[in-house]
Amino acid sequence: MGWSKSVFKSYYDIANDSPKKNDTFIFFDEDEAFLSCFENGEFVFVKSMTKLSTLSKQLNLSIEESKTILTTKGLNENSYEDENVFSIVESFFSQFFMKVNNLVNYSVSYYGLSKINRIFFYSSFEIENLYESFVSFWDLYYAHLQSHLMFALLLRSLALFLFLIVLNILSFFYSCFTLCFYCLILSL
Repeated sequence: MGWSKSVFKSYYDIANDSPKKNDTFIFFDEDEAFLSCFENGEFVFVKSMTKLSTLSKQLNLSIEESKTILTTKGLNENSYEDENVFSIVESFFSQFFMKVNNLVNYSVSYYGLSKINRIFFYSSFEIENLYESFVSFWDLYYAHLQSHLMFALLLRSLALFLFLIVLNILSFFYSCFTLCFYCLILSL
């Protein structure tokens, strides 16, 4: 993941209007999932997480079908006719939050943080029964389960903006290279 520290610091400032603490942000979407950690509002690290497209492959469904399952049935076992589908969804999120817990513990020990005060979960869609299924995890970290479509859209917009900047830079270098090449040809 080629993100810079300033990008995550900007997200922190935009998404978090409460006082600066040792916070962790989890972003979960179709094509992107990551955990970023901040100490007193300053960026510490970011790690990739398993994204929705991975779950879609495990379920052998499209991303839209997987999203529909998560928004309508989520982690509510009684909503599933097929126990195997629920088992895959539950296993996916159990492993997902086990990795979150491991990364939080890692950040505390490796980076010398006193503790993580809050965890924020962001997604562009709501996952039914997510909080209730992992209530002990959320309570442990005083987590704020939030589905911030605005944050998700901001992330995508910023990614597109950065892509366009890189594309413009490449286009500029290509134009310079082409001009130099033509000058070289003409001088021969």
